[in-house]
Amino acid sequence: MSKKEIYHKINLDELSLYLTNKPDVIHCELEKDSQIIGLLILYFNDKIYLSGINIYEEHQNKGYAKQILKVLTRYSNDSNIIIELCARAMDQQKGDLNRLVNLYKQFGFQIIDDHPVFARMIYHPKIS
Repeated sequence: MSKKEIYHKINLDELSLYLTNKPDVIHCELEKDSQIIGLLILYFNDKIYLSGINIYEEHQNKGYAKQILKVLTRYSNDSNIIIELCARAMDQQKGDLNRLVNLYKQFGFQIIDDHPVFARMIYHPKIS
């Protein structure tokens, strides 16, 4: 069985369309207003594993990561699928990790394993 993989540019505003295609892997550059703003890596099986959101420094603090998390949690709720991730600060400073963890907590993620330089987190879909 071949895997359905997406390895190209995805316009951030169209991310939800790619999720509905139920790929096995999304490993792509994110594009917004004709500019590459970062990278996204997702793996799918019985849950979604968010391997990485990397918004390039010059595009940070514009709400792009929040937009991605909003799309992912909406998809999780609609599809009744769990999201897991491992939050890691790029420069390994605890303050940066705390900010990252707090961002995920805003979207309903919970810590399941906490370490000095990373935190494993999970999002349980909200059934309506």
